[in-house]
Amino acid sequence: MGNCLTLLRCAEKCLDTLAALADEGQKNDLTECGDDVAARFNAGVRDSNYQNRGRQMAKLVALAYERMTEVHHSQVRYCWRRLYTDASLALICSAVYNTALEREAEGEEEPVSAPDTVWRNWVRGLDMIIIIAGAPGKGRLEMVHELIYGIQSGYDVGLSAPPVAINPVRGDILPPPKHSLSVRRLSKAPTMAAFERLSSEPFILPGWARDWPAMKEKHDWSSPSYLLSVAGPGRVVPVEVGSDYRRDDWSQELMEWEEFLQRIGMIKGEKEVHDHRPVYLAQYNLFKQFHKLRNDFEVPDYVYSGVGEGNPDYIPPANEEGLMLNAWLGPKGMVSPAHSDPYYNIYTQVVGRKTVWLAPSSLRRGAMYQYMCPLVPQTIAGKPPASTTLEKTSSIDVFSSLPLVDKPWFIDEVLPRAMCCVLEPGDMLYIPILWWHAMRSEDISFSVSMWF
Repeated sequence: MGNCLTLLRCAEKCLDTLAALADEGQKNDLTECGDDVAARFNAGVRDSNYQNRGRQMAKLVALAYERMTEVHHSQVRYCWRRLYTDASLALICSAVYNTALEREAEGEEEPVSAPDTVWRNWVRGLDMIIIIAGAPGKGRLEMVHELIYGIQSGYDVGLSAPPVAINPVRGDILPPPKHSLSVRRLSKAPTMAAFERLSSEPFILPGWARDWPAMKEKHDWSSPSYLLSVAGPGRVVPVEVGSDYRRDDWSQELMEWEEFLQRIGMIKGEKEVHDHRPVYLAQYNLFKQFHKLRNDFEVPDYVYSGVGEGNPDYIPPANEEGLMLNAWLGPKGMVSPAHSDPYYNIYTQVVGRKTVWLAPSSLRRGAMYQYMCPLVPQTIAGKPPASTTLEKTSSIDVFSSLPLVDKPWFIDEVLPRAMCCVLEPGDMLYIPILWWHAMRSEDISFSVSMWF
């Protein structure tokens, strides 16, 4: 329950944010987008007229979004992400501050209520800064987090009722996919030197993460109440919609966090669901958006090892740490098709069980019948979806029980070397670079991958 004083504190933070943006002047990174763009931003953010400032910032947000979406995400220039971030902050801060001024003028001291569309649009806009642009720039991410918390605290936006958790019965694991070998299981965590010696093949450390806060009662990631509390109301996340990203009916969309938890079967929700396709939060740094979750797990020193040295196929993640953290949260039965990644992977199962199928990176080219491989006739591999080329994804459904009579390379060369394992909560799986892997959730599943 918030009050006007709390909202004014949020508004004051907005003012500080606007002042910081304006003080940067022409020295900021926006000049890389063009002097005219930087000039428009600096003039607009200083405009004392709330409506004029809002119009200018909205136009710049639209411009930045257009520039970011006309190229592949890996080719988006930093200045456009920075413009989207700063213009969005200025736009939302102005709206919050203007609303606070109006309330102060009216002398209202009762708890603040607002139509859903008002505060949800503000919170959604701030989430979009993280999701779409990554909130680049000194202090920007912290500004976003503080403003979201201020809006949530300053308005009467609490959940109408505590979530009703669904506690599904732990069922039997489905039959395993075709394989010939088991993944090596270690009895204790290896030293750094031993890890480097073992790094050419997958291995499991059973129960490795059992002491993570994420697996303890107060921070339990299997608790929908905790997952809702770390986010607060009004949050949105990017999710995949559809059972298989290789199909043309697969898509991505932004979804309210509470609705997502309802769709994957963690809570009973009041919202009626018309689209019954499965949803999956996949390969997304949720910990940057819901930053309290980042304190619930540990990154092992293994990610800073030298396993990639001398490997011509290896290029570390292009960030300061050389590390990419991603969350994977989805319903029972969710399948990730067989694919390979250009990084080493520490993959930890936190909630639920997951079956993992693996095959070596040294397979003959085309043996996995991957899309767009010149050695594989398109009539056999099939045409990839129009949205992507999927060069690193296999056309074979490794979890299918159907015969593979038209895939002789897979039968003769892959299956004799294929491995399979079931990860229990707390287990860690190491996956070497470019190893093929496919996954199937045996329960509602929450996992963390660490690419390095």
